[in-house]
Amino acid sequence: MNSNTKHKTKFILIITAISLAILLISLTVGFSLGDNTDLEDFSFLIKNDINVMYSEAGSFKSNSFKIYLAALDNREFTVRGKYLLIRYDDPYNYETINKISDVSCDIRDGELNITYDIAKTSKASVSNLKAVLVNSVYMIIKLKDDIDSVTVNGISISKFGGGIVGLKDRVYGVVDEDMRTIVPFEYSKIKKAEFNRSDKAYYFAYRAGFCALLDEDFNILISTARRYTAFYYVNEDRFAVEYIKNISDHTNECYISLIDSNGNLLVDEVPGKLYSNGNIPFDNSNGEAMFSYECRIGVIDSDLNIIYEAQFFDMSPVMGFSPDTGADDYIMWYETFDNEGNYSGSVVNGRDLSLCLKGE
Repeated sequence: MNSNTKHKTKFILIITAISLAILLISLTVGFSLGDNTDLEDFSFLIKNDINVMYSEAGSFKSNSFKIYLAALDNREFTVRGKYLLIRYDDPYNYETINKISDVSCDIRDGELNITYDIAKTSKASVSNLKAVLVNSVYMIIKLKDDIDSVTVNGISISKFGGGIVGLKDRVYGVVDEDMRTIVPFEYSKIKKAEFNRSDKAYYFAYRAGFCALLDEDFNILISTARRYTAFYYVNEDRFAVEYIKNISDHTNECYISLIDSNGNLLVDEVPGKLYSNGNIPFDNSNGEAMFSYECRIGVIDSDLNIIYEAQFFDMSPVMGFSPDTGADDYIMWYETFDNEGNYSGSVVNGRDLSLCLKGE
């Protein structure tokens, strides 16, 4: 064996010994803070910027860990195989986290306890107005034992229970508590519907300018294929919808219809658009709503019968006594306004038009 070969062999043996020593230390300590990009090589990664986390842990770009981490809300965790993912929002909301240090972990009776120190910068001292204040810390931990609960700096972290997820490229979907996709990531926005009088939860999902209606379990009741632009709750099996019809090459008109929760048509094609003026249509004891048509405002009922023709420049609902609920409730009385926004009178007395001009 020549001298060069001996030196190469000796060098390889030294490197191997060092690697074994590092591995032995890692196994003894259990957790180590590191910036490795291979998930198989690090036990603990903690960053205060999710985008930095993506770039440094390169495997996030090629697997679903990116979705899992983005799914977590304030102070939530999930376990994916042997990896624990955590999002922890620092309680100091008006400061940005600059440095994370002195991380330590221990497991006792199935509870993982994580502590660390942070250096922060106050909002007032940030000179760059474009700087984004970061209050969240993202963690990935390779687990050796099963865990039942997690605390970070003494604060309990909840287990992820499923919900709406928005990815970095503004694409939204829904996953369940096991991070399985139940609504595909193909919507520009998903949000909870403001149906105050419903005992159930509903959600809107938007795509290509059209709206889908989802139930409280994120089942799609009405898809965007129906090309509705908006949904309004009337009762548990009745929704008012808006849609746009192409009348000619240069003319589109908006219409209102009633459908049930299965999408069956109940009332078709009332010209106009629902008008809120700060109030949710049909969200009142009378089940009424204001609507606009050809730049005028009127009132319709929950069957889309016209109560007041669209003849007013503007309207605003006023609280009034409701015999149905025995309390003050919208909508019993409508104030009307002229084309300059000045008060012009009131429309009252249920379905009988009574315009009381100011001063009379």
